[in-house]
Amino acid sequence: MTNMTSQKQIFNFSNPQDIRFGVLGSGAWGTALAQVCAQKNHPTLIWSYEKECANAINTQNENTMYLKGQKLNPLIESTTSFTRFGDKTIILAVAPAQVMRSVLRQASPYIQKGSALIVCSK
Repeated sequence: MTNMTSQKQIFNFSNPQDIRFGVLGSGAWGTALAQVCAQKNHPTLIWSYEKECANAINTQNENTMYLKGQKLNPLIESTTSFTRFGDKTIILAVAPAQVMRSVLRQASPYIQKGSALIVCSK
């Protein structure tokens, strides 16, 4: 059994403002997870494969393609580019399992070393 006190602390977010969420995938599940992050007062960037989906999230605060009728927190912003993920400290990977490898390959050059990557696909 390992001694938990001797293990290196990986994340030290003494200031909640240091937490910057990114969500890779704007389906219903990814959008719902982004909503939870934003409700905790964290600006959240969500990547969308579809430009129309990203535009609806940004202009209407609603994912009209996958979560119609659910108003989104204005702290959620959407993009179709991985380049904006460089400053995210926690990334939720929520792309469908069958495309997860491809999405992570495309996003990996833009994810900073030390970011937490949490796979949430189902």
